[in-house]
Amino acid sequence: KSAVEYLQARAELRRLAKELDVASAGHDAVLLPTCPITPPKLEEILANWECMQTTAVKANLFARVANGLGCCAASLPCHPIPSVGTHGDGDKLPLPVGLMLLGEAGGD
Repeated sequence: KSAVEYLQARAELRRLAKELDVASAGHDAVLLPTCPITPPKLEEILANWECMQTTAVKANLFARVANGLGCCAASLPCHPIPSVGTHGDGDKLPLPVGLMLLGEAGGD
């Protein structure tokens, strides 16, 4: 990519950050899940490099958006929610849940 394309992309990120700030004005924060997907089984991603890469891209989507827009953000761990898996004895395994607090760009 050229320097011009880079500068255009940075200008677009600044524009989007301002748009988000306007949309969330009057609110203390935007709340969203830290991770938009449930975690895959470890053996699935260890057995398949492409699956690992795809999962990594999906898993940090919201963090990448926050970072790209220059927003301040914090992820708070929450209590586990019931999952679809089991320990083998019928007890459900908990899935970790995180809540991201997203503030205005440069607000930290």
